[in-house]
Amino acid sequence: MRFWQQNPFVVIGLLVMGTLLLADVWGNGFGLAAATGGLALVGGVLGWLLQQRGWYVVAVGALLCAAVAGLYGIAYHTRPDNVMHLGEDVLSAPLTMQAEQTRELRKTRFAYYTWVQLHTRLADGTWQPLSGEVVAYLPRAAGQQPDDWLVGSRWVMTGRLTALPDTNGYQQYLHRKGITHKLQVRSFQSLPGGGMMLPFARTQNKLAHKLDDVLPAEVAPLGRALLLGQQSDLNRELREQFALSGVAHILALSGHHLSMLALLVGWLLRFLPMGKWLWPQRVLILGLMIFYAAVTGFSPSVVRAVFMAAALMLGYSLLRPVSMVNVIAFCFTVQVLTDVRLLYSMSLQLSYAAVFGLVTLGDALNRLFAPRYWLVRHGWGLIAASLAAQVATLPLVLLHFGDFPLYFLLANLVLLPLLVLLMPVGLALLLFFWLPGVGEVLAWCFTQGIVFMQAFTVWVASLPGTGALQLHLTEPQAWLLALALAAGTAVLWRWIQRRQTGQMPVLAGAVV
Repeated sequence: MRFWQQNPFVVIGLLVMGTLLLADVWGNGFGLAAATGGLALVGGVLGWLLQQRGWYVVAVGALLCAAVAGLYGIAYHTRPDNVMHLGEDVLSAPLTMQAEQTRELRKTRFAYYTWVQLHTRLADGTWQPLSGEVVAYLPRAAGQQPDDWLVGSRWVMTGRLTALPDTNGYQQYLHRKGITHKLQVRSFQSLPGGGMMLPFARTQNKLAHKLDDVLPAEVAPLGRALLLGQQSDLNRELREQFALSGVAHILALSGHHLSMLALLVGWLLRFLPMGKWLWPQRVLILGLMIFYAAVTGFSPSVVRAVFMAAALMLGYSLLRPVSMVNVIAFCFTVQVLTDVRLLYSMSLQLSYAAVFGLVTLGDALNRLFAPRYWLVRHGWGLIAASLAAQVATLPLVLLHFGDFPLYFLLANLVLLPLLVLLMPVGLALLLFFWLPGVGEVLAWCFTQGIVFMQAFTVWVASLPGTGALQLHLTEPQAWLLALALAAGTAVLWRWIQRRQTGQMPVLAGAVV
């Protein structure tokens, strides 16, 4: 019970997630009412179990669940002018629409594609309101990527809208994100101005071009993916090799990148007079982290890291005891409440699962075995972190991808320390590429690290048995596996704290 009392946001996060899941199962009407009443009752029971004021928890739980249910209804309620309500007579002919780009441009063998937010459509000579987000496919010309297609740019597009059938996993994922149609673009023309994200997208594009200038062509795509989150030029074979090796998380921007940025800026601030003032230093570091998150597109994993950094800085500045589990649950609740559709984002799911596994199971494994020697201790720390992250994300990996990398431990033991050394060099390259001599040295060091990373990943992916373990889970099976792993971690923690060997069979049974 002490765990729940010290981490109240874990209870709140579970209530929020349960409300959204029940609302998704039952839909807008009965489902929202049932989720609100049922989870308020759960909150009251938890309050009674924790010997708190039960009626107070019931009231707060009811208000919270009602607010979440309302946010769910707002997010998935379609306006009368939504693209979902266009009739077949309208969809049968090409439409001219104004839209704003919301995702980075990606490419396939025959076309580019991105997500756009519709604003208006041309009907009877006038622009009429049109809402909704769609997947837009653009024809590829001469194999070159249009540089003007940036997040936040606005366009007049002519093309044909067709409904996405809710048949396979990716299309179901799009439906849960509120995307029900795709647009085959025949012609397009840019509009002046742009959205709030356009200046940051232009900054990202300029930095990407600078990396192309200072890095060899064979390593530039991976360098842009590691530093700026641009994965559009990564070939499919390289992505599959990273996935088979169990290090696909390296390609996704996460808290590791922001922690390296914070360490680099903190080290540079030591040479300035303000380096001894904690508050200005923390505000500056947090501001740079937010700017870096904006430049890299505000991916859910990066936003999670920014929220956690802000919460930790606030707690330490106020000299309050900080529980990492409580901070994770608080950030999850806040981030999901900003956009309830993020609950179905694979990036958000994997990010929170990995960091939660590092804090709980990773810490438990480190306490289970504490070597005396520095090298062995840090080596075991890497093994524990890799095991914890892989175990915590296992249900999601098997649910979304169905492949389990057999050599993940070997790959992570080599590439994670390399990434720790490589990221400060890459971030310093983004800051100081213009300095003569310094930029060349940083570019050479970063290039050698990228070359080794690619070669080692290809070697691991070619080992016998790689990709042999394939197991696709359904959503109920993934939930059962996640509950079993959580129970096993809880029993392991209890055994570590009390050293009661009689509970080890319970641990084994929970994992099985």
